[in-house]
Amino acid sequence: VRGIMKGSTQLLGAITMLRKICNHPDLVCPPDNTSLDSFLLKGYHDESEIQQDYMDDSESVSEEESMAERSGKLEVLAKILPLWKKQGHRVLIFCQWKKMLNIIQRFTELQGWKFGRLDSNTNIASRQRLVDTFNSDESYFGMLCTTRTGGVGLNLTGADRIILYDPDWNPQTDAQARERAWRFGQEREVTIYRLIAAGTVEEKIYQRQIFKTALSNRVLQDPRQRRMFSQKDLKDLF
Repeated sequence: VRGIMKGSTQLLGAITMLRKICNHPDLVCPPDNTSLDSFLLKGYHDESEIQQDYMDDSESVSEEESMAERSGKLEVLAKILPLWKKQGHRVLIFCQWKKMLNIIQRFTELQGWKFGRLDSNTNIASRQRLVDTFNSDESYFGMLCTTRTGGVGLNLTGADRIILYDPDWNPQTDAQARERAWRFGQEREVTIYRLIAAGTVEEKIYQRQIFKTALSNRVLQDPRQRRMFSQKDLKDLF
């Protein structure tokens, strides 16, 4: 943010960094002092190192459990998912970033829950098979999806709880994800939960969603129109 105010930092890159911190600080910097010092010095952390941190199976259980303590959103999941499991609900969790799905997936594995996963790395030919298996096999407690991959053309009526882990700039992207479970063949009520970190850039993103939705409800959209941000719009987010 200091770099933004000096005009020396790319605005969109800085906003992306803030959005990742809202989801889980580990997305931008592993939780050890050496990495934190490096992050504060350079303003970023090598992503390949983050990936390695999460693929390291030697990490102790106590360290894995502390993942939830470092993120307000993950703390919420740690409280509501066991309750839904007990009540017999099944859940879809949508998130913008695959690395965030990695963290949530490790958390669910630690609890012993059976989750499917659908992201851009999932083979297109096997996606429908994965969806059919989830809908028919009630041993699956949930499905982890990236918002853009899992949000279009899939019928996930096996779930009756949806969590939108983070907001997208485009309200239609979130709306598409929401509709995955509320489709023909769904016999239960579907409840949707949206996680937003209070007092952060996410609130402003969600405000833009509300404004855009209200606007599109009143005006026929020009199909040639492209989303653009002015420098003032971007600076206002800070």
